[in-house]
Amino acid sequence: MKIKAPKAKGKYTDRFEDCQLAIEDGLIDLIGAASTAGWSQQEVITAIGSVSVWNLKPRTRLSRQPPNSYMYFPVSIGG
Repeated sequence: MKIKAPKAKGKYTDRFEDCQLAIEDGLIDLIGAASTAGWSQQEVITAIGSVSVWNLKPRTRLSRQPPNSYMYFPVSIGG
């Protein structure tokens, strides 16, 4: 998967939005692939949120994998 680089080095206006746009297609592909494999869209989006938050936390070499019940984000898809 190819991800577009930032428009400039360092901070600039709209950098966060540019990052969102850069990862959007890959994320949509990931959700689609997981859904095709049999996971519900809600399960996939919840798992992505949990893994994302887990990856923000410092961890030791021995704790690279999140626990099975690390976190649950209630997600409502649609209205």
